[in-house]
Amino acid sequence: MVEKKSDDIELLFNYDTITERDKKVVLEVINYIENFRKGVPIELVKEELKQKWKIEEVPTMKIEDSVWGKLTKGTKLEKAYGMVGYKTVTKDGLPYRIPHVSYGADLDDWNEIVNILVNKLKDIK
Repeated sequence: MVEKKSDDIELLFNYDTITERDKKVVLEVINYIENFRKGVPIELVKEELKQKWKIEEVPTMKIEDSVWGKLTKGTKLEKAYGMVGYKTVTKDGLPYRIPHVSYGADLDDWNEIVNILVNKLKDIK
């Protein structure tokens, strides 16, 4: 990290001020590289780290704007999901995240959404 001293001078990271949290972050990065990205080209790992630690924000599909989000709006399933992860694709030459979600609901809630689907499909001819 670079500190700003004035408008035109950036100071180098001061290693004398490293906190225990800083050390944990560095250990997390090392663990990620050693255990999950061993053998992956460094340029790809750099981009992943920038995204993972939110150094660079990656645009993400909003569930509420998706077909599924619009279909479940107003039902018990609208908010009955948990975020599990993301699939990152390229859109317009840039990374774009598509959420990977897991739904959990009682059978009567699933019956409700299936009935909505069936009724909507009947209207399509």
